[in-house]
Amino acid sequence: MKKRILAGLLALVLLLTVAPFAMAEDKYDPLGRYEEPVTIRIMREKQNIWFPEGESIYDNVITRFIEEKLNIRFDIVWAVEDGQYGQQINGAMAINDLPDVFQVDASQLFQAYRADQIQPLQEVYDLYASEEVKEILSYNNNLFFSKSSFDGKTYGYPRTDDFASGTPIMFIRQDWLDNLNLKAPTDLESFIAVCDAFTNKDPDGNGLHDTYALAMDSAGSYNMYCRAFAHMTGNVADAWLEGEDGTLYYTDIQPETKEWLKVMQDFYAKGYISKEYISLGTDRMAYEISGGKTGIMMGYFWTALYQPQMSVIANPDAKWVAYPIPAYPDGSYHVQADNSCYSWLVVNKNFEHPEALIKLQNLWYEMWRGCYSDWYHGLNATTYAEAQEDFKYYPPFWWDPPLKNFEIGANLRKVYDSGNMDTSFIDDDPEAVKAFTVMEDYRNGNKENYYGWSHYTNNMYAWNVVEDVYGGTDPSRYMMSRSQAPMTSKIARRLPLVDSLRTESFDKIIMGADLDSTFDAFVKRWNSVGGKDLYKEYNAWYKENKNVYWPD
Repeated sequence: MKKRILAGLLALVLLLTVAPFAMAEDKYDPLGRYEEPVTIRIMREKQNIWFPEGESIYDNVITRFIEEKLNIRFDIVWAVEDGQYGQQINGAMAINDLPDVFQVDASQLFQAYRADQIQPLQEVYDLYASEEVKEILSYNNNLFFSKSSFDGKTYGYPRTDDFASGTPIMFIRQDWLDNLNLKAPTDLESFIAVCDAFTNKDPDGNGLHDTYALAMDSAGSYNMYCRAFAHMTGNVADAWLEGEDGTLYYTDIQPETKEWLKVMQDFYAKGYISKEYISLGTDRMAYEISGGKTGIMMGYFWTALYQPQMSVIANPDAKWVAYPIPAYPDGSYHVQADNSCYSWLVVNKNFEHPEALIKLQNLWYEMWRGCYSDWYHGLNATTYAEAQEDFKYYPPFWWDPPLKNFEIGANLRKVYDSGNMDTSFIDDDPEAVKAFTVMEDYRNGNKENYYGWSHYTNNMYAWNVVEDVYGGTDPSRYMMSRSQAPMTSKIARRLPLVDSLRTESFDKIIMGADLDSTFDAFVKRWNSVGGKDLYKEYNAWYKENKNVYWPD
Protein backbone atom coordinates (compact mmCIF):
# COMPACT_ATOMS: atom_id res chain seq x y z
CA MET A 1 0.00 0.00 0.00
CA LYS A 2 2.84 2.36 0.89
CA LYS A 3 4.51 1.65 -2.47
CA ARG A 4 1.29 2.59 -4.27
CA ILE A 5 0.99 5.83 -2.30
CA LEU A 6 4.65 6.67 -2.93
CA ALA A 7 4.28 5.93 -6.66
CA GLY A 8 1.19 8.09 -6.80
CA LEU A 9 2.95 10.97 -5.07
CA LEU A 10 5.90 10.71 -7.44
CA ALA A 11 3.55 10.72 -10.42
CA LEU A 12 1.77 13.78 -9.05
CA VAL A 13 5.07 15.59 -8.49
CA LEU A 14 6.19 14.72 -12.01
CA LEU A 15 2.88 15.96 -13.44
CA LEU A 16 3.07 19.20 -11.50
CA THR A 17 6.66 19.68 -12.62
CA VAL A 18 6.00 19.04 -16.30
CA ALA A 19 2.74 20.97 -16.50
CA PRO A 20 4.21 24.50 -16.10
CA PHE A 21 6.74 23.74 -18.79
CA ALA A 22 4.01 22.55 -21.14
CA MET A 23 1.89 25.60 -20.32
CA ALA A 24 4.86 27.91 -20.87
CA GLU A 25 5.63 26.26 -24.19
CA ASP A 26 2.03 26.72 -25.33
CA LYS A 27 1.83 30.23 -23.92
CA TYR A 28 4.77 31.41 -25.96
CA ASP A 29 3.80 29.74 -29.21
CA PRO A 30 4.99 32.12 -32.00
CA LEU A 31 1.80 31.37 -33.96
CA GLY A 32 -0.48 30.59 -31.03
CA ARG A 33 -4.15 31.43 -31.66
CA TYR A 34 -5.90 33.49 -29.01
CA GLU A 35 -8.90 31.81 -27.41
CA GLU A 36 -10.77 35.10 -27.30
CA PRO A 37 -10.60 37.63 -30.18
CA VAL A 38 -7.95 40.31 -29.86
CA THR A 39 -8.79 43.60 -31.57
CA ILE A 40 -6.01 45.98 -32.59
CA ARG A 41 -6.92 49.59 -33.24
CA ILE A 42 -4.86 50.87 -36.18
CA MET A 43 -4.39 53.71 -38.65
CA ARG A 44 -4.22 53.03 -42.39
CA GLU A 45 -3.70 55.04 -45.53
CA LYS A 46 -6.26 54.94 -48.33
CA GLN A 47 -3.65 53.94 -50.87
CA ASN A 48 -4.39 53.32 -54.52
CA ILE A 49 -4.34 49.54 -54.10
CA TRP A 50 -6.23 47.13 -56.34
CA PHE A 51 -8.76 44.92 -54.59
CA PRO A 52 -11.24 42.50 -56.12
CA GLU A 53 -14.86 43.46 -55.78
CA GLY A 54 -16.07 43.21 -52.21
CA GLU A 55 -12.62 43.60 -50.60
CA SER A 56 -10.81 46.63 -49.20
CA ILE A 57 -8.23 47.64 -46.63
CA TYR A 58 -10.94 47.00 -44.04
CA ASP A 59 -11.68 43.42 -45.04
CA ASN A 60 -9.73 41.25 -47.46
CA VAL A 61 -8.37 37.78 -47.95
CA ILE A 62 -5.26 38.47 -45.86
CA THR A 63 -7.01 40.11 -42.91
CA ARG A 64 -9.45 37.18 -42.84
CA PHE A 65 -6.56 34.73 -42.92
CA ILE A 66 -4.94 36.51 -39.97
CA GLU A 67 -8.18 36.29 -38.03
CA GLU A 68 -8.50 32.60 -38.85
CA LYS A 69 -4.96 31.75 -37.75
CA LEU A 70 -4.44 34.10 -34.80
CA ASN A 71 -7.93 35.34 -33.88
CA ILE A 72 -6.66 38.89 -34.31
CA ARG A 73 -8.96 41.51 -35.79
CA PHE A 74 -8.19 45.03 -36.95
CA ASP A 75 -10.27 48.08 -36.16
CA ILE A 76 -9.29 50.86 -38.58
CA VAL A 77 -10.16 53.84 -36.42
CA TRP A 78 -8.25 56.26 -38.64
CA ALA A 79 -8.34 55.88 -42.44
CA VAL A 80 -6.24 58.76 -43.76
CA GLU A 81 -5.58 59.97 -47.27
CA ASP A 82 -2.63 58.61 -49.20
CA GLY A 83 0.61 60.29 -48.10
CA GLN A 84 -0.85 61.66 -44.87
CA TYR A 85 0.06 58.83 -42.50
CA GLY A 86 3.12 60.49 -40.96
CA GLN A 87 1.31 63.78 -40.41
CA GLN A 88 -1.65 62.03 -38.79
CA ILE A 89 0.61 60.06 -36.46
CA ASN A 90 2.32 63.29 -35.43
CA GLY A 91 -1.06 64.78 -34.59
CA ALA A 92 -2.14 61.70 -32.67
CA MET A 93 1.09 61.77 -30.69
CA ALA A 94 0.58 65.44 -29.85
CA ILE A 95 -2.83 64.78 -28.25
CA ASN A 96 -1.88 61.31 -26.96
CA ASP A 97 -4.67 59.58 -28.86
CA LEU A 98 -2.76 56.80 -30.55
CA PRO A 99 -3.56 53.48 -32.23
CA ASP A 100 -2.64 50.25 -30.44
CA VAL A 101 0.05 49.44 -33.00
CA PHE A 102 1.50 51.98 -35.43
CA GLN A 103 4.44 52.69 -37.69
CA VAL A 104 7.01 55.40 -36.95
CA ASP A 105 10.23 56.79 -38.36
CA ALA A 106 13.31 57.35 -36.18
CA SER A 107 12.25 60.83 -35.06
CA GLN A 108 8.69 59.76 -34.20
CA LEU A 109 10.02 56.72 -32.38
CA PHE A 110 12.17 58.92 -30.17
CA GLN A 111 9.31 61.34 -29.50
CA ALA A 112 6.94 58.53 -28.55
CA TYR A 113 9.58 56.99 -26.29
CA ARG A 114 10.36 60.30 -24.63
CA ALA A 115 6.64 60.98 -24.06
CA ASP A 116 6.21 57.53 -22.49
CA GLN A 117 3.58 56.59 -25.10
CA ILE A 118 4.99 53.21 -26.16
CA GLN A 119 6.14 50.09 -24.35
CA PRO A 120 9.38 48.13 -24.61
CA LEU A 121 9.22 45.05 -26.82
CA GLN A 122 12.42 43.23 -25.90
CA GLU A 123 10.76 40.73 -23.56
CA VAL A 124 7.86 39.81 -25.85
CA TYR A 125 10.22 39.65 -28.82
CA ASP A 126 12.52 37.24 -26.98
CA LEU A 127 9.55 35.08 -25.91
CA TYR A 128 7.37 35.09 -29.01
CA ALA A 129 9.50 35.77 -32.09
CA SER A 130 10.00 32.59 -34.10
CA GLU A 131 13.50 31.25 -34.53
CA GLU A 132 13.30 32.01 -38.27
CA VAL A 133 12.38 35.63 -37.63
CA LYS A 134 15.11 36.03 -35.02
CA GLU A 135 17.69 34.63 -37.41
CA ILE A 136 16.55 36.95 -40.21
CA LEU A 137 16.56 40.09 -38.08
CA SER A 138 19.95 39.25 -36.60
CA TYR A 139 21.54 39.95 -39.99
CA ASN A 140 24.55 42.24 -39.76
CA ASN A 141 24.94 41.81 -35.99
CA ASN A 142 21.38 42.93 -35.13
CA LEU A 143 22.02 46.39 -36.55
CA PHE A 144 18.32 46.69 -37.49
CA PHE A 145 17.61 47.27 -33.79
CA SER A 146 20.23 49.96 -33.20
CA LYS A 147 17.98 52.97 -33.77
CA SER A 148 15.03 51.58 -31.84
CA SER A 149 16.90 50.75 -28.63
CA PHE A 150 16.89 53.13 -25.66
CA ASP A 151 18.44 52.46 -22.26
CA GLY A 152 19.22 48.90 -23.25
CA LYS A 153 15.63 48.06 -24.30
CA THR A 154 14.10 47.66 -27.75
CA TYR A 155 11.02 49.79 -28.36
CA GLY A 156 10.49 49.24 -32.08
CA TYR A 157 10.06 46.18 -34.26
CA PRO A 158 12.18 46.84 -37.38
CA ARG A 159 10.32 47.05 -40.71
CA THR A 160 13.36 45.91 -42.60
CA ASP A 161 13.86 46.65 -46.25
CA ASP A 162 16.10 44.81 -48.66
CA PHE A 163 19.76 44.80 -47.59
CA ALA A 164 20.71 46.35 -50.95
CA SER A 165 18.03 49.05 -50.84
CA GLY A 166 20.61 51.86 -50.81
CA THR A 167 23.19 50.26 -53.12
CA PRO A 168 23.50 52.05 -56.50
CA ILE A 169 23.18 50.07 -59.71
CA MET A 170 23.70 51.59 -63.17
CA PHE A 171 20.91 51.12 -65.71
CA ILE A 172 21.87 51.96 -69.31
CA ARG A 173 20.11 52.10 -72.66
CA GLN A 174 21.86 49.13 -74.24
CA ASP A 175 20.43 50.02 -77.65
CA TRP A 176 22.17 53.41 -77.44
CA LEU A 177 25.47 51.71 -76.59
CA ASP A 178 25.00 49.38 -79.54
CA ASN A 179 24.12 52.23 -81.91
CA LEU A 180 27.39 53.96 -81.01
CA ASN A 181 29.51 50.78 -80.87
CA LEU A 182 30.28 51.37 -77.21
CA LYS A 183 30.63 49.10 -74.24
CA ALA A 184 29.23 49.78 -70.78
CA PRO A 185 31.61 51.98 -68.76
CA THR A 186 33.71 50.34 -66.07
CA ASP A 187 35.71 53.30 -64.72
CA LEU A 188 35.62 57.09 -64.66
CA GLU A 189 37.40 57.49 -68.01
CA SER A 190 35.04 55.21 -69.92
CA PHE A 191 32.07 56.68 -68.05
CA ILE A 192 32.99 60.15 -69.32
CA ALA A 193 33.30 58.79 -72.86
CA VAL A 194 29.85 57.17 -72.78
CA CYS A 195 28.20 60.23 -71.20
CA ASP A 196 29.72 62.46 -73.86
CA ALA A 197 28.50 60.16 -76.64
CA PHE A 198 24.99 59.91 -75.17
CA THR A 199 24.86 63.73 -75.03
CA ASN A 200 26.57 64.74 -78.28
CA LYS A 201 26.59 61.85 -80.77
CA ASP A 202 22.88 61.29 -81.44
CA PRO A 203 22.51 57.91 -79.69
CA ASP A 204 18.87 57.51 -80.75
CA GLY A 205 19.67 58.26 -84.39
CA ASN A 206 16.96 60.85 -84.91
CA GLY A 207 19.34 63.46 -86.31
CA LEU A 208 18.67 65.89 -83.47
CA HIS A 209 20.76 67.12 -80.56
CA ASP A 210 18.06 66.34 -78.02
CA THR A 211 19.53 63.85 -75.53
CA TYR A 212 21.68 63.96 -72.42
CA ALA A 213 23.38 61.20 -70.48
CA LEU A 214 22.38 61.13 -66.82
CA ALA A 215 18.84 60.92 -65.47
CA MET A 216 19.68 62.75 -62.23
CA ASP A 217 16.83 64.51 -60.45
CA SER A 218 16.73 66.53 -57.25
CA ALA A 219 14.84 63.94 -55.25
CA GLY A 220 14.97 60.15 -55.30
CA SER A 221 18.11 59.63 -57.35
CA TYR A 222 20.25 62.51 -56.04
CA ASN A 223 22.09 60.59 -53.34
CA MET A 224 22.53 57.58 -55.60
CA TYR A 225 24.43 59.79 -58.04
CA CYS A 226 26.52 61.26 -55.24
CA ARG A 227 27.40 57.73 -54.11
CA ALA A 228 28.27 56.66 -57.65
CA PHE A 229 30.46 59.70 -58.38
CA ALA A 230 32.19 59.36 -55.02
CA HIS A 231 32.85 55.68 -55.71
CA MET A 232 34.39 56.20 -59.15
CA THR A 233 36.81 58.72 -57.65
CA GLY A 234 37.70 56.40 -54.75
CA ASN A 235 35.60 58.10 -52.08
CA VAL A 236 32.47 57.65 -49.98
CA ALA A 237 29.57 60.12 -49.85
CA ASP A 238 27.41 61.21 -46.93
CA ALA A 239 28.62 58.69 -44.36
CA TRP A 240 30.18 58.53 -40.93
CA LEU A 241 33.22 56.26 -40.96
CA GLU A 242 35.79 55.24 -38.38
CA GLY A 243 39.10 57.08 -38.57
CA GLU A 244 42.56 55.89 -37.58
CA ASP A 245 42.01 57.19 -34.05
CA GLY A 246 38.93 55.03 -33.58
CA THR A 247 36.44 57.90 -33.69
CA LEU A 248 33.84 58.66 -36.35
CA TYR A 249 34.26 61.38 -38.94
CA TYR A 250 31.86 62.72 -41.57
CA THR A 251 33.03 62.05 -45.11
CA ASP A 252 31.46 65.03 -46.85
CA ILE A 253 33.43 67.68 -45.01
CA GLN A 254 36.76 66.07 -45.93
CA PRO A 255 38.90 67.73 -48.65
CA GLU A 256 38.66 64.68 -50.92
CA THR A 257 34.93 65.29 -51.31
CA LYS A 258 35.90 68.05 -53.73
CA GLU A 259 37.25 65.39 -56.10
CA TRP A 260 33.84 63.95 -56.94
CA LEU A 261 32.06 67.29 -56.71
CA LYS A 262 34.45 68.63 -59.34
CA VAL A 263 33.55 65.75 -61.66
CA MET A 264 29.83 66.40 -61.16
CA GLN A 265 30.40 70.09 -61.82
CA ASP A 266 32.15 69.26 -65.10
CA PHE A 267 29.35 66.89 -66.11
CA TYR A 268 26.77 69.61 -65.50
CA ALA A 269 28.77 72.19 -67.45
CA LYS A 270 29.07 69.82 -70.42
CA GLY A 271 25.36 69.04 -70.47
CA TYR A 272 25.69 65.42 -69.39
CA ILE A 273 23.28 66.27 -66.55
CA SER A 274 20.06 68.16 -67.25
CA LYS A 275 20.40 71.89 -66.68
CA GLU A 276 17.00 71.64 -65.00
CA TYR A 277 17.82 68.77 -62.66
CA ILE A 278 17.31 70.90 -59.56
CA SER A 279 13.64 71.37 -60.48
CA LEU A 280 13.08 67.81 -61.68
CA GLY A 281 11.38 65.49 -59.21
CA THR A 282 11.29 61.72 -59.51
CA ASP A 283 8.05 61.58 -61.50
CA ARG A 284 9.10 64.35 -63.88
CA MET A 285 12.38 62.57 -64.54
CA ALA A 286 10.45 59.38 -65.23
CA TYR A 287 8.78 61.18 -68.12
CA GLU A 288 12.16 62.36 -69.38
CA ILE A 289 13.33 58.75 -69.37
CA SER A 290 10.19 57.37 -70.99
CA GLY A 291 10.41 60.12 -73.61
CA GLY A 292 13.85 58.93 -74.67
CA LYS A 293 15.69 62.04 -73.52
CA THR A 294 18.28 60.36 -71.31
CA GLY A 295 20.04 57.00 -71.26
CA ILE A 296 21.78 56.33 -67.93
CA MET A 297 20.35 56.23 -64.45
CA MET A 298 21.80 55.30 -61.10
CA GLY A 299 19.04 53.21 -59.62
CA TYR A 300 18.24 50.39 -57.25
CA PHE A 301 17.88 46.64 -57.58
CA TRP A 302 14.15 47.18 -58.29
CA THR A 303 14.45 50.16 -60.65
CA ALA A 304 13.32 48.26 -63.76
CA LEU A 305 9.83 48.18 -62.23
CA TYR A 306 9.56 51.96 -62.59
CA GLN A 307 11.29 54.35 -65.03
CA PRO A 308 12.84 51.82 -67.46
CA GLN A 309 9.50 50.01 -67.62
CA MET A 310 7.82 53.29 -68.57
CA SER A 311 10.49 53.74 -71.25
CA VAL A 312 9.84 50.28 -72.72
CA ILE A 313 6.09 50.84 -72.69
CA ALA A 314 6.56 54.10 -74.60
CA ASN A 315 9.17 52.64 -76.95
CA PRO A 316 9.33 48.81 -77.25
CA ASP A 317 12.72 49.13 -78.98
CA ALA A 318 14.31 50.64 -75.86
CA LYS A 319 16.65 48.13 -74.20
CA TRP A 320 17.71 48.75 -70.62
CA VAL A 321 20.38 46.64 -68.93
CA ALA A 322 21.77 46.83 -65.38
CA TYR A 323 25.54 47.15 -64.85
CA PRO A 324 27.87 47.84 -61.90
CA ILE A 325 28.62 51.48 -61.26
CA PRO A 326 32.16 52.50 -62.32
CA ALA A 327 34.86 50.99 -60.12
CA TYR A 328 37.34 52.63 -57.78
CA PRO A 329 40.41 54.06 -59.58
CA ASP A 330 42.28 50.86 -58.69
CA GLY A 331 39.52 48.70 -60.22
CA SER A 332 38.09 47.48 -56.92
CA TYR A 333 34.56 47.84 -55.53
CA HIS A 334 33.61 49.29 -52.16
CA VAL A 335 29.98 50.13 -52.82
CA GLN A 336 27.86 51.92 -50.25
CA ALA A 337 24.92 50.28 -48.54
CA ASP A 338 22.37 51.34 -45.92
CA ASN A 339 21.27 49.77 -42.69
CA SER A 340 18.03 49.31 -44.71
CA CYS A 341 15.64 49.84 -41.84
CA TYR A 342 13.84 53.17 -42.12
CA SER A 343 10.73 52.62 -40.01
CA TRP A 344 9.57 50.59 -37.03
CA LEU A 345 6.36 49.21 -35.56
CA VAL A 346 5.61 50.24 -31.99
CA VAL A 347 2.95 49.36 -29.43
CA ASN A 348 0.85 51.79 -27.43
CA LYS A 349 1.80 51.74 -23.77
CA ASN A 350 -1.79 50.91 -22.79
CA PHE A 351 -2.32 48.00 -25.18
CA GLU A 352 -2.69 44.71 -23.31
CA HIS A 353 -1.27 42.39 -25.93
CA PRO A 354 2.13 43.63 -27.17
CA GLU A 355 2.94 40.05 -28.12
CA ALA A 356 0.20 40.28 -30.77
CA LEU A 357 2.53 42.42 -32.90
CA ILE A 358 5.24 39.77 -32.73
CA LYS A 359 2.80 37.01 -33.64
CA LEU A 360 1.57 39.06 -36.61
CA GLN A 361 5.11 39.44 -37.89
CA ASN A 362 5.77 35.73 -37.41
CA LEU A 363 2.69 34.94 -39.47
CA TRP A 364 3.66 37.45 -42.14
CA TYR A 365 6.98 35.71 -42.57
CA GLU A 366 5.26 32.33 -42.84
CA MET A 367 2.98 33.76 -45.53
CA TRP A 368 5.75 35.28 -47.57
CA ARG A 369 8.59 32.80 -47.12
CA GLY A 370 7.42 30.03 -44.80
CA CYS A 371 4.79 27.35 -44.31
CA TYR A 372 1.93 29.38 -45.81
CA SER A 373 3.86 30.80 -48.76
CA ASP A 374 2.36 28.36 -51.28
CA TRP A 375 -1.09 29.57 -50.33
CA TYR A 376 -0.13 33.24 -50.27
CA HIS A 377 1.74 33.35 -53.57
CA GLY A 378 -0.77 31.00 -55.11
CA LEU A 379 -3.44 33.66 -54.56
CA ASN A 380 -1.25 36.39 -56.02
CA ALA A 381 -0.45 34.26 -59.08
CA THR A 382 -4.11 33.58 -59.92
CA THR A 383 -7.14 35.27 -58.38
CA TYR A 384 -5.22 38.31 -57.20
CA ALA A 385 -2.77 38.56 -60.10
CA GLU A 386 -3.86 42.10 -60.92
CA ALA A 387 -2.67 43.26 -57.51
CA GLN A 388 0.96 42.43 -58.42
CA GLU A 389 3.27 44.21 -55.95
CA ASP A 390 0.29 45.81 -54.18
CA PHE A 391 -0.63 42.44 -52.69
CA LYS A 392 1.78 42.95 -49.81
CA TYR A 393 -0.22 46.03 -48.77
CA TYR A 394 -3.33 43.97 -48.03
CA PRO A 395 -2.34 43.37 -44.39
CA PRO A 396 -1.91 46.48 -42.23
CA PHE A 397 1.66 45.59 -41.24
CA TRP A 398 4.37 43.86 -43.25
CA TRP A 399 8.14 43.80 -43.59
CA ASP A 400 10.60 42.67 -46.20
CA PRO A 401 13.16 40.02 -45.13
CA PRO A 402 16.48 41.67 -46.04
CA LEU A 403 17.83 38.77 -48.11
CA LYS A 404 14.53 37.73 -49.72
CA ASN A 405 14.97 39.39 -53.11
CA PHE A 406 18.60 38.33 -53.36
CA GLU A 407 17.62 34.70 -52.75
CA ILE A 408 14.82 34.90 -55.32
CA GLY A 409 17.17 36.31 -57.94
CA ALA A 410 19.82 33.69 -57.20
CA ASN A 411 17.25 30.91 -57.58
CA LEU A 412 15.98 32.31 -60.86
CA ARG A 413 19.48 32.56 -62.32
CA LYS A 414 20.06 28.92 -61.34
CA VAL A 415 16.98 27.97 -63.35
CA TYR A 416 18.18 29.81 -66.44
CA ASP A 417 21.77 28.65 -66.02
CA SER A 418 20.57 25.04 -65.94
CA GLY A 419 19.43 25.37 -69.53
CA ASN A 420 16.37 23.13 -69.15
CA MET A 421 14.11 25.68 -67.45
CA ASP A 422 13.32 23.19 -64.68
CA THR A 423 11.89 24.94 -61.62
CA SER A 424 11.43 21.79 -59.55
CA PHE A 425 14.52 22.47 -57.47
CA ILE A 426 13.15 25.87 -56.37
CA ASP A 427 9.67 24.64 -55.49
CA ASP A 428 10.37 25.71 -51.91
CA ASP A 429 10.54 29.32 -53.18
CA PRO A 430 7.05 29.97 -54.57
CA GLU A 431 7.80 33.66 -55.05
CA ALA A 432 10.65 32.76 -57.40
CA VAL A 433 8.39 30.33 -59.26
CA LYS A 434 5.77 33.07 -59.58
CA ALA A 435 8.36 35.51 -60.94
CA PHE A 436 9.62 32.86 -63.36
CA THR A 437 6.09 32.48 -64.74
CA VAL A 438 5.70 36.15 -65.62
CA MET A 439 9.28 36.37 -66.90
CA GLU A 440 8.72 33.44 -69.23
CA ASP A 441 5.41 34.88 -70.42
CA TYR A 442 7.32 37.97 -71.54
CA ARG A 443 10.20 36.01 -73.07
CA ASN A 444 7.81 33.72 -74.95
CA GLY A 445 6.26 36.53 -76.90
CA ASN A 446 3.93 38.54 -74.68
CA LYS A 447 5.84 41.79 -75.10
CA GLU A 448 3.09 43.68 -73.32
CA ASN A 449 3.85 41.82 -70.12
CA TYR A 450 6.00 44.67 -68.88
CA TYR A 451 5.88 43.30 -65.36
CA GLY A 452 7.62 40.18 -66.67
CA TRP A 453 10.20 42.31 -68.49
CA SER A 454 10.95 44.23 -65.29
CA HIS A 455 11.35 41.06 -63.26
CA TYR A 456 13.70 39.62 -65.86
CA THR A 457 15.84 42.77 -65.91
CA ASN A 458 15.98 43.03 -62.11
CA ASN A 459 16.65 39.36 -61.39
CA MET A 460 18.96 38.50 -64.26
CA TYR A 461 20.99 41.70 -64.39
CA ALA A 462 20.63 43.91 -61.31
CA TRP A 463 20.91 41.12 -58.74
CA ASN A 464 23.69 39.51 -60.72
CA VAL A 465 25.66 42.74 -60.27
CA VAL A 466 25.16 42.55 -56.50
CA GLU A 467 26.12 38.89 -56.30
CA ASP A 468 29.07 38.75 -58.70
CA VAL A 469 30.59 42.24 -58.39
CA TYR A 470 29.58 44.03 -55.21
CA GLY A 471 29.98 41.26 -52.63
CA GLY A 472 26.71 39.37 -52.33
CA THR A 473 25.12 39.44 -48.88
CA ASP A 474 28.36 39.89 -46.92
CA PRO A 475 27.98 43.18 -44.98
CA SER A 476 31.75 43.52 -44.60
CA ARG A 477 32.08 44.00 -48.37
CA TYR A 478 30.11 47.25 -48.32
CA MET A 479 30.73 50.76 -47.04
CA MET A 480 28.07 51.52 -44.44
CA SER A 481 27.75 54.61 -42.33
CA ARG A 482 28.30 53.95 -38.64
CA SER A 483 26.01 56.73 -37.46
CA GLN A 484 23.40 54.18 -36.42
CA ALA A 485 22.50 55.71 -33.06
CA PRO A 486 18.90 56.13 -31.95
CA MET A 487 17.51 59.60 -32.22
CA THR A 488 18.27 62.13 -29.49
CA SER A 489 17.05 65.68 -28.98
CA LYS A 490 20.25 67.12 -30.43
CA ILE A 491 20.30 64.79 -33.41
CA ALA A 492 16.64 65.56 -34.13
CA ARG A 493 17.33 69.31 -34.10
CA ARG A 494 20.67 69.32 -35.90
CA LEU A 495 20.42 66.61 -38.56
CA PRO A 496 17.80 68.33 -40.76
CA LEU A 497 19.86 71.54 -40.71
CA VAL A 498 23.13 69.96 -41.81
CA ASP A 499 21.40 67.79 -44.42
CA SER A 500 19.68 70.79 -45.94
CA LEU A 501 22.92 72.77 -45.91
CA ARG A 502 24.76 69.93 -47.64
CA THR A 503 22.21 69.68 -50.46
CA GLU A 504 22.08 73.45 -50.93
CA SER A 505 25.88 73.83 -51.00
CA PHE A 506 26.51 70.84 -53.26
CA ASP A 507 23.85 71.97 -55.72
CA LYS A 508 25.56 75.36 -55.95
CA ILE A 509 28.90 73.67 -56.66
CA ILE A 510 27.43 71.30 -59.25
CA MET A 511 25.81 74.20 -61.06
CA GLY A 512 29.04 76.15 -61.28
CA ALA A 513 29.85 78.00 -58.05
CA ASP A 514 33.51 78.29 -57.15
CA LEU A 515 34.45 74.90 -55.77
CA ASP A 516 37.04 75.82 -53.15
CA SER A 517 35.37 78.83 -51.58
CA THR A 518 31.87 77.31 -51.62
CA PHE A 519 33.08 74.05 -50.13
CA ASP A 520 35.12 75.81 -47.43
CA ALA A 521 32.10 77.93 -46.50
CA PHE A 522 29.97 74.78 -46.37
CA VAL A 523 32.37 73.04 -43.98
CA LYS A 524 32.50 76.06 -41.69
CA ARG A 525 28.70 76.40 -41.59
CA TRP A 526 28.22 72.64 -41.25
CA ASN A 527 30.18 72.68 -38.01
CA SER A 528 28.44 75.76 -36.66
CA VAL A 529 24.82 74.77 -37.38
CA GLY A 530 25.06 71.34 -35.82
CA GLY A 531 27.89 69.23 -37.20
CA LYS A 532 29.96 69.47 -34.04
CA ASP A 533 26.97 68.35 -31.96
CA LEU A 534 26.39 65.40 -34.26
CA TYR A 535 30.04 64.49 -33.94
CA LYS A 536 29.69 64.34 -30.15
CA GLU A 537 26.37 62.47 -30.19
CA TYR A 538 27.38 59.83 -32.71
CA ASN A 539 30.79 59.24 -31.13
CA ALA A 540 29.35 58.92 -27.64
CA TRP A 541 26.99 56.24 -28.91
CA TYR A 542 29.68 54.58 -31.04
CA LYS A 543 32.08 54.30 -28.10
CA GLU A 544 29.46 52.38 -26.13
CA ASN A 545 28.14 50.25 -29.00
CA LYS A 546 30.98 49.65 -31.43
CA ASN A 547 31.73 46.19 -30.09
CA VAL A 548 28.03 45.31 -30.06
CA TYR A 549 27.34 46.00 -33.73
CA TRP A 550 30.87 45.84 -35.18
CA PRO A 551 32.68 43.16 -33.17
CA ASP A 552 36.25 42.41 -34.17
